[in-house]
Amino acid sequence: MSTNKKDKRPNSLSMMFHRLFGVKNKKELGILEEEQLQSPMKTVCKNFRENKLAMGGLIVFVLIFLTVLIGPIFLPISLSDKEETQTNIAPGLSMMSVPKGLKDNVRMISTGATFSVGVDNNGKVYVWGKTKINKAVDLKDIPTNMGNVVAVSAGYDHIMALNDKGEVITWGNNRLEQVKIPLDAYRHGNVIEICAGYQISLIVTDRGEVVYWGNDNLNDIKLSKTTEQGNIAKVAVAGNTFVGLTKDGRVIHLGRQACDVANIPEFDFSVKDIVSTANTCAAILENGEVVVWGATQNGEGEIPEMDGAVVSVVGGRYHYTALTENGSVYSWGSDDKGQT
Repeated sequence: MSTNKKDKRPNSLSMMFHRLFGVKNKKELGILEEEQLQSPMKTVCKNFRENKLAMGGLIVFVLIFLTVLIGPIFLPISLSDKEETQTNIAPGLSMMSVPKGLKDNVRMISTGATFSVGVDNNGKVYVWGKTKINKAVDLKDIPTNMGNVVAVSAGYDHIMALNDKGEVITWGNNRLEQVKIPLDAYRHGNVIEICAGYQISLIVTDRGEVVYWGNDNLNDIKLSKTTEQGNIAKVAVAGNTFVGLTKDGRVIHLGRQACDVANIPEFDFSVKDIVSTANTCAAILENGEVVVWGATQNGEGEIPEMDGAVVSVVGGRYHYTALTENGSVYSWGSDDKGQT
């Protein structure tokens, strides 16, 4: 007696579907087995748990949700925080990638908006960071034959360099002629200091005179015989205005408009150096004391107690760092990025 047996081999298309979407074959029940009744919700949950792709997506979503919800409790952020110099700048670590040849042989470093320029003790210049200003201008295109460079200064979108012969070299964006050195620049004496600002360039000569070129409409700087021209030893840029240090140890404002930096305090001693941040200025007095003035809402005016007289101060955008005669280093001001 012969019987026709059904082919129990699964269909190949059905197997492919099950493998792609993680659906398991439903177990066929025997004649004496009874299928357990389930509600539609239980069926949906069971199928969802058995779907590895869906479960993985749910886990990732929950982790992201918890990170966004709980993370700010341990790492607070300010949603109103903004920095004009970093607008439209892609993230990356290139601004911290100091060239190997400069790390152990530094003479001077100057930092711009998204890049830095440094010179070593051999007079070689290095540039790193987000150096591409536009399609045609890249600050990494350092001019050749600059000679033995002794000083550099980084502006917003250009760089200045000074060699041991007193020659000034500039490169970068020249849209507002901040790179174009005037023909009479050297007629005011030998250059002893360079200073690059926001679309503007300045030099100080050994005759105590300041020469500038570039965007003087945006920057508040007006020089004449009444502004101690001929008696200036150093210049510091604070935002879009400038202060000068005279040869006899006084601090003067080199602009005409009223601003926080222009409210220079009276000092008990003569000033031997000046530095600045974006909105403030600091003076180092002959007795080693530091005095800060300007818009100090970021804590620049909260000068810590230091063990000894201050011999050197450098300014970031919103903070200061000082070195004392005992070799100790102190930083104060804004600490929202851990800079102090």
